[in-house]
Amino acid sequence: MLPEQKNPSDKSSICAGMLKPFLSWSFFHYLWTGGVLALVQICLLWLFIDIFHISTIISSITIIGGLFIMRFLMLRFFNVVG
Repeated sequence: MLPEQKNPSDKSSICAGMLKPFLSWSFFHYLWTGGVLALVQICLLWLFIDIFHISTIISSITIIGGLFIMRFLMLRFFNVVG
């Protein structure tokens, strides 16, 4: 016995299924935290490298590592990750 197949011409249900993950609050929190932290990362790298004249490798490791941990903590706070 073959499993029941959906009608391939029903494009509205296919589109709704594809968009469903992007319309959840988890994705919204993931999107805005990623955008904000990307801007913070650019500003901090500019500040540390060009203004404070700290070595590029030290600044990059410190800022990228710190913001990676901050992103995880923010996503835990908003219950995006388990």
